[in-house]
Amino acid sequence: MSTSKPHTREPLNTRQ
Repeated sequence: MSTSKPHTREPLNTRQ
């Protein structure tokens, strides 16, 4: 866990 949260392999929890 770093200070910055890069968008990499995020959980598929987005309703598009």
